Amino acid sequence: MNRQPLVTIGVISYNNARFVVEALDSIKNQTYQNIQIIISDDCSTDDSVLVIEKWMQENSHLNMIFFTTSVNGGVCKSLNKIVQHSQGKYIATISTDDKYLPNFVLNRVEYLERADEQTGICYSKSNLIDEQSVFIEEESRDVWLTGNVFENLCKMSNSFCKPLTMMVKKEVYSTVGIYDENLIFEDLDFLFRVSKIYKIDFIENIDTEYRIVTNSLGTKLLTTPRGLESYAAVIKKNIGHSTMGDFYLAKRLRKISLKKKEIGLSSWYPDFKLSVKYSKSVRDTLIMCLFYPKHILTNKG
Repeated sequence: MNRQPLVTIGVISYNNARFVVEALDSIKNQTYQNIQIIISDDCSTDDSVLVIEKWMQENSHLNMIFFTTSVNGGVCKSLNKIVQHSQGKYIATISTDDKYLPNFVLNRVEYLERADEQTGICYSKSNLIDEQSVFIEEESRDVWLTGNVFENLCKMSNSFCKPLTMMVKKEVYSTVGIYDENLIFEDLDFLFRVSKIYKIDFIENIDTEYRIVTNSLGTKLLTTPRGLESYAAVIKKNIGHSTMGDFYLAKRLRKISLKKKEIGLSSWYPDFKLSVKYSKSVRDTLIMCLFYPKHILTNKG
């Protein structure tokens, strides 16, 4: 076992007392054994902490660290705490409502150990399960990006994988930095930053289970002011890397700016204007000139 690279698995816990044992058992039952488990509970208001502490007592032989907070700080703070305390060569993270299948770690370590040094992350598709852990279907997307993916990622309407399927070389965090705690869409921002420098490889193994939970926050984020502002911030952070990437990011920013306008956010116009700058859209330039002349006079640049 000591010849196996150490893998850190970070567990993000928040109000999932009914699922957390399944998630933790899925880590304990990995066929790969050299694992460090770091659990971070972000001020759960249910019995999550008690359930986790009981599980840890029953599995005290495992290499574990448990952090709790007295104030809810958000996912990014938990992720960064895990990265900062990780000792593994590789890092994977999972929410307490999801699960790994037994060969998750083994499959990824074997892949990354063979991959070239430019590969920073590998990921796969996932099985979708319901709240009773019953299989729903295999995850489906129009495309599974692999290799140098930055410009293709710019074209997409969102991210291209579920974070629980990823394994990341720890050196990647030293290169691109940790998660931006000012954002909600921290995984998308992280993938943008990584894909500018490293390859992100898709592998065929389906060895995770992503739980579909009714009324989850993620399904509503792009209807809220905070969600729209955060999504726009991710796009604006990553404009300026390549001409083609800028064109597609500008198109995404345009859509977000118009959603902002619909719900009355004053920041919509600066974002719309920035999208025109990078997309060089004649249509949108005319829209600005014809319908928003006051904005043009008072928002120079």
